[in-house]
Amino acid sequence: FMLEGDASTERKRSVKSPMPGKIIRLNVTEGEDVKEGDVLLVMEAMKMEHVVRSPLDGIVSTLKLDVGDIVEDGSILAVVEDAIVSGSDDEEKESSG
Repeated sequence: FMLEGDASTERKRSVKSPMPGKIIRLNVTEGEDVKEGDVLLVMEAMKMEHVVRSPLDGIVSTLKLDVGDIVEDGSILAVVEDAIVSGSDDEEKESSG
C-alpha cells in the first residue's frame, strides 16, 4: 500500500554519493532515528567537504561505511527507512475514547 501524502512511493530511500570521495566523518549509526535534513555523514571530494543529509524522517537501516572509506560516484552510502513504516502501531491502542 502507499502512504497518503508521501512524495515517495517507497518506504525507504537510498542515500547515494554525489561524487567520488572519501568518508571523513560519520554522524549516525545503524538503527538511529533521523529527521529530514539531519547530517548523516561528511565526505571529502576535490579538496572540499560535502555534507550528506537524510532525505526523510526515519531510521538509518543501513550504514556500511567507516571513516576513511573511498566511495565511487553513485555508491549507496546509507538507507533511511520511513519512520511511519519502521515505527510501531502503539498510538492506535493508546487513543481509546
